[in-house]
Amino acid sequence: MTSATGSHLWEVRRRLLLHAAYAAREGYTAVVICSEDTDVFIMGVAFHDKIGAPLFQKCGTRTRRRIVDIRKVAATLGIEVCRAIIGMHAYTGCDTVSAFAGKRKPSALKLLTTNREIKDTFLELGQEWDFSSEFMDRLEALTCLLYSAQSPSTTVNDLRYHMFCAKKGEIESHQLPPCRDCLVKHAQRANYQAGIWRRCLEQDPQVPIPVGRGWKIEMEEGVQLLVVDWMDGQPAPEAILDLLACKCSRKCALPKCVCMANKLKCTDMCSLSDCENRPSMSDNEESADENDDDELESDYEF
Repeated sequence: MTSATGSHLWEVRRRLLLHAAYAAREGYTAVVICSEDTDVFIMGVAFHDKIGAPLFQKCGTRTRRRIVDIRKVAATLGIEVCRAIIGMHAYTGCDTVSAFAGKRKPSALKLLTTNREIKDTFLELGQEWDFSSEFMDRLEALTCLLYSAQSPSTTVNDLRYHMFCAKKGEIESHQLPPCRDCLVKHAQRANYQAGIWRRCLEQDPQVPIPVGRGWKIEMEEGVQLLVVDWMDGQPAPEAILDLLACKCSRKCALPKCVCMANKLKCTDMCSLSDCENRPSMSDNEESADENDDDELESDYEF
């Protein structure tokens, strides 16, 4: 089948729909995709009408298997939502794009189905490999709605300030929306991934390199590595960084460690690359659970 479809299959999940369409053209009356991956499910919902045969996805555990009728799911959403869900899923977090901490898929799906402007924005995401500043402003405004439906703020920097003031500073950083600088990079990665998914039925899609679209190249021991480009600027003004980063040379301990003296955890901005005051794995368990995107059933329920 690989030669018949002309697919390079450099990313198997991205090509499953192409092979499903080929199977339908060859006369199969139904196609079942065996996958636990939510990304595959989203692509199936978005392009179910392009396959040419009833489409199903087999998922679940060894003891609890189920067959999802993708056409039935798509019928409950409507064709426009199905097309827009590609952009929504990429923007709110998938295997290649980070998620907004604590912001679950159902909340974004509700905005998508009830707000025409948001639907149009997600429909547009991934149509082109690059987007305008005006389109970025629309993405920024919908991000504000994800974090606070009642706030009049349409820029994330303003919303971060108002949320911080409303809590009198008693708020964790992961509860705030990302700053504009980080959000632009996030949007570039989401747009790139959505663009790949939107071309999943093309035999040989012309996909540009990801560098400059939310990723960058770094050298490590003479090897080029593709890594996430989180932001262009500093995470904080230099004066603030000096206050928040300790200069310990051997060990972080009271009373010399500035971080410990202020009851803060050490970060990558501190002098030591590793110390006992670093956040432990258990500190990050909740965030990791929120961003887990391995099982279809945990993300969407229709």
